[in-house]
Amino acid sequence: MRIIFAKHEDSIKEYVFEVGEGMYISKGDLLQVDTMHGEMIAIATTGIIEGDGAKDVAMKQGGYLPLKKVITYVDQNMINHIKGKAKNEMIDHINKMHYSDAHSLPFD
Repeated sequence: MRIIFAKHEDSIKEYVFEVGEGMYISKGDLLQVDTMHGEMIAIATTGIIEGDGAKDVAMKQGGYLPLKKVITYVDQNMINHIKGKAKNEMIDHINKMHYSDAHSLPFD
């Protein structure tokens, strides 16, 4: 079993989720998780814990079987890429607004 602890935004409580094979999640990655309230976003607060003791750790921390699962995730490299792209697009937009506004003033 592979597990990870995560918490939802604006929450101090950590929850435990099962991590599927082929997922390589690190602390701080953005997760889409299945919960009793439907799919939600959470942030990983640990790396993956795996092996024979993972189930015991989950149960001792208040988890119950079957654990809800991590559906998908966005790692830090992708988060940084998205942030950088959004920042660059915003700067380009501001520069275009500034340029077009400066040339359209009636008193030029």
